[in-house]
Amino acid sequence: MFLEKDEMKFAILYTLKVYSYPLSVEKLAEVLTWDEEVMSYFDLTIMLSELIEDEFIERLFYRSEECVRLTHRGEDANQFFSER
Repeated sequence: MFLEKDEMKFAILYTLKVYSYPLSVEKLAEVLTWDEEVMSYFDLTIMLSELIEDEFIERLFYRSEECVRLTHRGEDANQFFSER
């Protein structure tokens, strides 16, 4: 069962919300691609690029690693979808 594109994006936003601190791209990939029937690493990189471009997440360096975290816009999107 593969997730649809929007479901993959929501899975990324939700995962970043749950961890609540900047998450390394490597760790995020480990969490979200453990079962390639859900999301592949290739899908993850595409979704991350789109979420960064749309300003739902931001890329930063945290503890000498490339990481991502939610922006306020990403937090609002999580809130919106969580309520539905």
